[in-house]
Amino acid sequence: FTTHLWKRSALALLVYINGALQICLLRCAFSDMYKDNIQFFLFTLFVIRITIKVAFTSFMCELMLTVPIAITNQTLAVFTLLAAPTLFDFLVMYVALIGLQFMERIYIGPNEDVVMGKLAVWQRTL
Repeated sequence: FTTHLWKRSALALLVYINGALQICLLRCAFSDMYKDNIQFFLFTLFVIRITIKVAFTSFMCELMLTVPIAITNQTLAVFTLLAAPTLFDFLVMYVALIGLQFMERIYIGPNEDVVMGKLAVWQRTL
């Protein structure tokens, strides 16, 4: 019972932290600086999304519990594309986002398990 209670409270804390981070990112997404450098910020959001997924999965030790957090991050990345100045920029960035997701599922996704396994072995040696 204690294990389940710990995981629920830790998951609630991670969801709260992620929500606060996502609100800050959404506020920044509609600034002029974001509109001028939308490609850079799109790639940065992608890297942040992968980092959050790996960090939270490492902390929780279960991938299925962190799926809602990953889906929220992915949805926010699409919402921030609405800050594009023109429809053409939005469409180009949407295609770029789909390309990043394609690369994530083919290359990064399978290698996450290898990294998480090596991270677990490294933590046990400490």
